[in-house]
Amino acid sequence: MRPRLHFTLYSQHHRIILLGSLMLLVLLGLIFRAYTLQIKGEDDAREIQARQTLRRIRIPARRGRIISADRVILADNEPGFSLLFYPGEMRFNRRGKNVDYMLRAAETLSPLIGRASPLTKESVQQHLNTRPGLPLVLFSHLSAQEAARLYEEIGNWQGVDIEADFSRAYPGGRFACHLIGYVGTDLAKDPQDKGDFFYYIPDVVGRNGVEQIADLVIPGTDIRGLRGTPGSSLIRVDHLGFARNKPLEKEDPVDGNHIVLTINSRAQKIAEDLLTNSRGAIVVLDAANGDIIAAASSPGYDLAKFVPRLSKEYYDTLQKDADRPLIHRAFQGAFTPGSIVKPLVTLGFLTAELSPYATTLCDGFNTVGNAVIRCTAYRRGGHGELDTVAALKYSCNSFMIKNMLHFGKDAVCEVMRHAGIGRKSGVEIGESAGTFPTDEAKYRRFKTHWNAYDSALLSIGQGIIEITPLQAALYTAAIANGGTVWQPHLIKNAVDPYGRVLYRRTPVAVDHLNVTPEMLAVVQEGMAQVVNAEGGSGRRAALSELKIYGKTGSAEIGKKPNLRINAWFIAYVTYQKRTYSIAILQEDARSGGSSCAPLAKEFFRQYLLNAPTRDDEAPSMPDDEADSTLYL
Repeated sequence: MRPRLHFTLYSQHHRIILLGSLMLLVLLGLIFRAYTLQIKGEDDAREIQARQTLRRIRIPARRGRIISADRVILADNEPGFSLLFYPGEMRFNRRGKNVDYMLRAAETLSPLIGRASPLTKESVQQHLNTRPGLPLVLFSHLSAQEAARLYEEIGNWQGVDIEADFSRAYPGGRFACHLIGYVGTDLAKDPQDKGDFFYYIPDVVGRNGVEQIADLVIPGTDIRGLRGTPGSSLIRVDHLGFARNKPLEKEDPVDGNHIVLTINSRAQKIAEDLLTNSRGAIVVLDAANGDIIAAASSPGYDLAKFVPRLSKEYYDTLQKDADRPLIHRAFQGAFTPGSIVKPLVTLGFLTAELSPYATTLCDGFNTVGNAVIRCTAYRRGGHGELDTVAALKYSCNSFMIKNMLHFGKDAVCEVMRHAGIGRKSGVEIGESAGTFPTDEAKYRRFKTHWNAYDSALLSIGQGIIEITPLQAALYTAAIANGGTVWQPHLIKNAVDPYGRVLYRRTPVAVDHLNVTPEMLAVVQEGMAQVVNAEGGSGRRAALSELKIYGKTGSAEIGKKPNLRINAWFIAYVTYQKRTYSIAILQEDARSGGSSCAPLAKEFFRQYLLNAPTRDDEAPSMPDDEADSTLYL
C-alpha cells in the first residue's frame, strides 16, 4: 500500500509544477503583449488616434470675372457677410439643450434684419449629426447694413459670429443674360476629389452661357477657366466630432481666371434697347475676324434673380412664358429667312453662268405647278425687265424663281453650303444648325420628295430652309470681306488673378464662298442699291454719313388666317477702316424694310456716329504686362 501512496503524491506534485508553468507562460505572454502594444505600437496608436480626431475641410475658390471687350464687368463676386453658429462653442450637458439654444438664438436674431429663421429642430439635429465640425450657416449674403444690425446683438450669444463671404453678382441684371449665363451649386453625387476631404463644401459651377462653357477650362484649351482650385483647412475634433480651437493648417484656394469677351457693352446695350418690347434678335460681327460685338435676344430674364439661388417660382414663370425668354434667339433660334438669302441665291446663279447684265421679265407672279407665287410688285403688274442688281434692289421674287427653275438648285445650294447654312458655326455657347435645303430634310418634315415648287420657294428664302441670326450675320460678313466665312467667337482672352494674359483668341476661317471677286462685286452693288438708291427695299436704313449695304427679308409663317411675318434685315458697313456686319430679326412684324431696316440705321448711328471720343474697344496690347492692369 505504501508504494501506491508514493506514486499518487508524486503525480500530484508534477501536476502542480505543470500548472504553474502554464500559468507562468500565460503571464509572460501577457507581459510581452503589453510591452508590444505600449512600446513598439505606440507610434501606430498615435497615428490612428490622430486620424480619428482630424478633419480636412474643402474650401471652394472664388470664380473669375466675366468682362466685356470695353472693360465692363458683366459677372463678379460681390462681397457680403454670413451669420454663423459654431456648434463646438454651443455645447451643454444635453444634446436637446444645444438644439434649443440654437433655435432660440435664431428666433432672436432673425427679426433684426427682417428675415424668417430657416432653422428647424430637425435641420439643426441633422447638422449636429453629420457636420458638427463645421459652422452652421444661419444667413448668407448679408448686406453691410444687415451685418451692422446683427453685430449689436450677437455678443449676447455664445458661439455666434459674422464672417465675410462672396456671392456671384450680375451688375447688369437682364443685360447680356443669354451670353453670360448663370451659376448654381455643384450637385454631382461623386465629385473626383470627394475622397480627399472629410467635409466637402461644393463649388459654385456654371449652368448656362459663358459661365458654363468656360467653367473648368477655356474652350479648346487646357487653361483653367472661371472655376478656381479649391483649398483646404485641417481641424481637430473631439470624440463627438465638435471642432476644437483654430485650424491646424490651411491651404488657401486659387481663384479662377477672368474671361474677357469680344462683346462691346455699348453695342450690346444699343442692340438690346432697340429690341425692347419685341421678340427678336440682333447680331453684330467684326467682318474681319468673326468677333461677336453684340448678340442681343429679346425677351430675356433677370440674372439678379438667379443669385444666391434661382427660385422655383421664377424659373417656372420663365418656362411657361409664351414668348420663350430662356431661348437665345440670336444663336439658338432657327427661322425661315425670306429674302435675306437672295444675295446667296444670286451668287449661285452667277456661278451657274448667269450674266449679271441679262434681264428677266417680272410680270408680278409665277405659276409653278398648281401654285401661284406673287412678287412684291404684283399689284402694279410687276417690276418689268430686271438685271441682277435691280432684282436685288427691288427684292424681286419673279427674277429669283424664274432663274432658279432655269439653272436648278444645285449651284445655289453649293453657295449656301459654303456660307454655313445648315451647320453649326462653332461659337462657344449653344446654337442651332438650322435646316439645309435637301430632299431628305423635306421628306423628314412632310413625307414627300423635293419638287419644282420647293426650288421656287427656296429662291425666295421660303420652304425647306431655316437659319439663325448668327448664321445670317456670318454670311453677310463673308460677302463684305471678300468671301471668308469666320468661326465666330465670344471669348477674346483670359487673364489670371494676377493680371497675366493666359490666352488670346486667334481668328479661324472655316470656309470660303466659292465665288469670284467679280461675282461678289455684283451682289455688293445690289445690296448698296437696296439701301441707298431710290426705290430700294431697304431705304429706311439709309444714313447720309455712312454707306450701308443691306438686304430686306419678310418670311411668311403659317397659313391664313394665322399667317405671321418674321421680318429680317442684313447689312454691312465700313467705318474708320473697320467693317461690321449685322443681322436683325423681329417676329410677328410688318416687313424687313419697315420693321428692321430702321433698327439697323439706328444701331449704326448710335454705335458708330455717336461713339465716345476715346477708343471704347479693349486695345491690342503688345505684351502681357500691358494687359495686366486692364481687367482687375
